[in-house]
Amino acid sequence: MVHGRAMDLPLIIMFACFLATMGGGAQQIVSGLAGTLPSSPILPSLVVLTSVLTAFAMAYLGFWLSAHFIGLPRALLVAGGLLLAAIPLFRSEPFVPIREPTRSTGAIFMALSGKQALDAPRWLAFAAGAAITEPLGIALGATFGSAAALLSTWIAPEMGRHRSKLRILRIGLAMLALAVAAFVLWVGIAAGR
Repeated sequence: MVHGRAMDLPLIIMFACFLATMGGGAQQIVSGLAGTLPSSPILPSLVVLTSVLTAFAMAYLGFWLSAHFIGLPRALLVAGGLLLAAIPLFRSEPFVPIREPTRSTGAIFMALSGKQALDAPRWLAFAAGAAITEPLGIALGATFGSAAALLSTWIAPEMGRHRSKLRILRIGLAMLALAVAAFVLWVGIAAGR
C-alpha cells in the first residue's frame, strides 16, 4: 500500500506539470517556432532535452536542500516551492510572437531553458522533490508532463496562441498549489508541537 502511494506522487506531478505548462512562456516559444520549423527534428529534440535538464535540476535541488531539514523547516521549503509555482500561474502574459534570430540551435536551447528554468512546473518539481526522499520519479514525472505539453504544441502550434482560454485552468491550478502549501504548513506546525 505504501509503495502504491509512493508511485502516485510522480503521476500527480506529471499531470500537474502538463497542465502548468499549458499557457506558459515555453509553450509560446514552441508555438512560435513550430510554424518556422515544422518538420525539423531540432525543435522536439530541444524540447525534450531542456525539459529533462530543468526538471531534474529542480527536483534534485529541492531534494538536496530538504535533506538538511526536518519538520517545520522542511514544510516551509515545500510550501515555498508551491507558492513560487502559484505566482507564474496567476500571472497573465500576452502572446508575444517569436523574433529572429532564434532559429539557431543554441538560441532555441537558451530560450527554452530560460523559460522553463523557473516556471511553474519546475517549482512544482522542486516542492515535490523537497517533500520526498527519492526524487527520480518526481524528475521523470515533471519531464514527461512538461515535454508532452510542449510537444503537443509543436504538433498543433495554435495551442500556444490560446493563452486566455487556459487562464481559468492556470488560476485553478495556482489555487490548488496554495491550498496544498497551506496544508503542508499546517502539518509541519502540528508535527512541531
